Amino acid sequence: SYSLYVQNRFILFNAGGVTVSCFEWQQNIAKEHWDEKTVKKKLKEKMVNAFIDIWKEYGQHGYDFRTNAYVLAVKRIIAAQSTTQGTAQHK
Repeated sequence: SYSLYVQNRFILFNAGGVTVSCFEWQQNIAKEHWDEKTVKKKLKEKMVNAFIDIWKEYGQHGYDFRTNAYVLAVKRIIAAQSTTQGTAQHK
């Protein structure tokens, strides 16, 4: 539907800007410089994969697309914390 399209577009626009900022941070830390073509390629890969992951969540729940993006984010945070806590316990 049109409203789903508009909602998705704005979610991905915001995520794209944040992702490119993260790329800049990665480049600065590594003292690297990526050309525009490389940035666009990396951004496309991230955005397509993000959309696919959110769409899978969308198919599993009755929530709107934005809520499913949050659900996926929380799941990933919990998984990262579990991994970090497991690593800390094994030291």
